[in-house]
Amino acid sequence: MADNVAMSPDELKQQIRQITVWKRGDQRAPHKPLLLLYALGRCLNDGERLLPYGEVDRELRPLLMEFGPERKSCHTEYPFQRLANDGIWEMQNATKLETRAGNSDVKKSELLKYKVAGGFTPEVFETLRSYPALISELALEILNQHFPQTFYADLLDAGFWQGHQQRIRAGHVHDVFPYDPARRFAHHRPAETPA
Repeated sequence: MADNVAMSPDELKQQIRQITVWKRGDQRAPHKPLLLLYALGRCLNDGERLLPYGEVDRELRPLLMEFGPERKSCHTEYPFQRLANDGIWEMQNATKLETRAGNSDVKKSELLKYKVAGGFTPEVFETLRSYPALISELALEILNQHFPQTFYADLLDAGFWQGHQQRIRAGHVHDVFPYDPARRFAHHRPAETPA
């Protein structure tokens, strides 16, 4: 384990499991889980910690439209700022932002105007860099916890896997397990019978 890792992989997994997600009845908002999957993909593919809100808005909006509940409007700014309340995310250039009347949410126009960037805290990012296989584990954990299995293939699109291919070509080996450990095939051979 690296000396400068602020948390263990198990601690980070626990924090990811405990993110607050809006619920009403059997309806859940996928905003934070989708943003986490996007940020994990960017971390894996680009090694970026802080992501400009304008890029996040452009990339997250179609995901929310496709995988989220039907809504009149799509608010990418909510998960971008509210994920900070879960202790794994932070925003940069966010000191002068004007909030909406009646709550503490920042206006989307303010995030764009001040070129706010957001991303994993340095502790989380360092843990992900120190344990690259953890990125895949967390992505699968988020999928298992927040989405039906029929969405997995679409959510883990080519960009996610192209990042793995690039790292494999560079000599890195990442374990990716598509099933729970309890559902995986055991790696053993049947006992041989003497002839």
